[in-house]
Amino acid sequence: MNPLKKLMGETVIYGFSTILGRFINWLLVPLYTRVLSPVDNGIFTNLMGYVALLVVLLTYGTETGFFRFATKDNKDRVFSTLLTSLLFTSTLFLLLCFSFLPQIVSFLEVGNHPIYFVLLIVTIAIDVVSTLPFALLRMEGKALRFGVIKFVNIIINVGLNLFFYLLCPFLEKKGISVPFYQADGGVVYIFISYLVSSICTLVMLFPYIFRFKFVFSFSLLKDILKYSYPILIVSVAGMINLQGDKILMPKILGDGEEALAITGIYGASYKLALVMYIFTQGFRFAFEPFFFNYAKHSDSKKIYQDVLLYFTGFGLMIFLGVMYFLDVLKYFLGSEYFSGLTI
Repeated sequence: MNPLKKLMGETVIYGFSTILGRFINWLLVPLYTRVLSPVDNGIFTNLMGYVALLVVLLTYGTETGFFRFATKDNKDRVFSTLLTSLLFTSTLFLLLCFSFLPQIVSFLEVGNHPIYFVLLIVTIAIDVVSTLPFALLRMEGKALRFGVIKFVNIIINVGLNLFFYLLCPFLEKKGISVPFYQADGGVVYIFISYLVSSICTLVMLFPYIFRFKFVFSFSLLKDILKYSYPILIVSVAGMINLQGDKILMPKILGDGEEALAITGIYGASYKLALVMYIFTQGFRFAFEPFFFNYAKHSDSKKIYQDVLLYFTGFGLMIFLGVMYFLDVLKYFLGSEYFSGLTI
């Protein structure tokens, strides 16, 4: 098969699962901006910025390292070594977070709601461990299976959000009490939904985790980390570029609910650019394994040039489309959030 056609086909599968999942998740934006106050949305936006950065730090480039070092003969050894490393560092991360819980929630200004942070750190640890089985599916070209698991994750997450923010209030109005639901729960139900969906995803990945025998090689891990640390630095820099604004805004604007409200308006408006993110994410999932698998071909340089050309062209078209239809897309947000559209 023509390598460009193969890459485009896998991009469509990865992209479709990402697009469908992200689009369904995107439909939660109108819900959040209508049932949550800008302050609650600000808390959600701010904390998810930290989550995105921590996931990058705690995976420390192991996905790309796996693609680089795993071959048909030593795939088991590389997978088991990296999974052991991720399990160890994720456990250490949880222990440190729980040890300094009061100080961390105070810094994050969620001291009145430490449960937010507890739910998120457990979710982060689970998601970090899940990255390697997902990388294995990508390496083995099982794009459809990858997409199905991702889609199930989104369905569970969205279903729980609809349950907590639409069905439970409806039942309460009808006089039907839901024991574990509190009307003033705010964003806690978003974090509960994330945690449950992450647990279900990890369970679905168990067959790919437990099919390998336990093998750990410190020398191999050392080589992978030596290769991966520049990728980690670049990834952290990229994530700070993407999420640093949402992390820093409450600190820069000052303490108090007004700063969180502005952050919430900003974060909700930012999500209107999700279409561009979906495209780049779907492309990255397909291109990373393709890049390493095709590197030894004589025409690899020409193929990579063509890939860059098409990626840039499609990216520009999506950007122009979002800007042109902004007057329509803005109604995904509650009117309370229109002041942030200029971003």
